[in-house]
Amino acid sequence: MNDLQAHSDSQGGTLQCAICQCPLESWETKTACPDCHTEYHLECWQENEGCATYGCPRVPPTVHRSDIEIPCSYWGRETKRCPSCGREIQAAAVRCRNCGIVFGSSRPESAREFDRRSSFEMNLPQYAKTITWIFVLSLIPCTAPLAAIYGLGWYASHTSDIKLLPAIYSALLKIGIAIGSLQTIFSVVVLLMYGTFRAP
Repeated sequence: MNDLQAHSDSQGGTLQCAICQCPLESWETKTACPDCHTEYHLECWQENEGCATYGCPRVPPTVHRSDIEIPCSYWGRETKRCPSCGREIQAAAVRCRNCGIVFGSSRPESAREFDRRSSFEMNLPQYAKTITWIFVLSLIPCTAPLAAIYGLGWYASHTSDIKLLPAIYSALLKIGIAIGSLQTIFSVVVLLMYGTFRAP
């Protein structure tokens, strides 16, 4: 049995990468060992820095376990399911090699968590822009009431997302609402006092 047959999938005859143990799909970029001709994903070959076939002269030098970081495992497993495409990937992976989705960390995520994080990251620039405008408008006396009212409503409807924002944006929003509210109260007090003194 040659090396290519040794890495063949027993169910469908599909070749497998000997490093990641995933099928070598036709659309993926592949490479072969110059000596034993075993095929690998190009990324796997580059990351492994050589062949994974026992006895091949292209096998990289052995590294003692104490000198390397032990791959992460979660819940006693060394693989996890990609929340986007559902296929099995390494537990320590921060990018799915099947669908190309990038994760925020290597911690396993459910599909719901992944969708929420993706939505938040997509909306982050708009959130930052909205908070900046609320803060700026709160500094202007004539627009402070609008900034305070809109800021309070926006805060109430985005409470869960605000907790995930960088601290600077959360602080700007709270300061803007506070300044806008104080300016609004001050304006109302001034108008009341003006009306009182103007009364006959």
